[in-house]
Amino acid sequence: MNIGQTQLRILEGTKGKTAAVAWAKQTMQAYRKAVLTSRKRGFASPHFGSLPEYRRSFISFYLYLKQYIRKQEETTNDK
Repeated sequence: MNIGQTQLRILEGTKGKTAAVAWAKQTMQAYRKAVLTSRKRGFASPHFGSLPEYRRSFISFYLYLKQYIRKQEETTNDK
């Protein structure tokens, strides 16, 4: 379990699933922006998340968050 997954669990336990989903959505936006802020896209100072050595882990966690949100929304809709 990485730090982001731990953060989600802590938020679920302390503030509830709604807060965890909100954090996940906000973090997804930040990770997406970080990966896309690269020199290839014309940015003078790229975010380190767009660098090859970090890009994979950023995208991987982004996809994890996307899956987490989908699972939480399906659980909510099933009730």
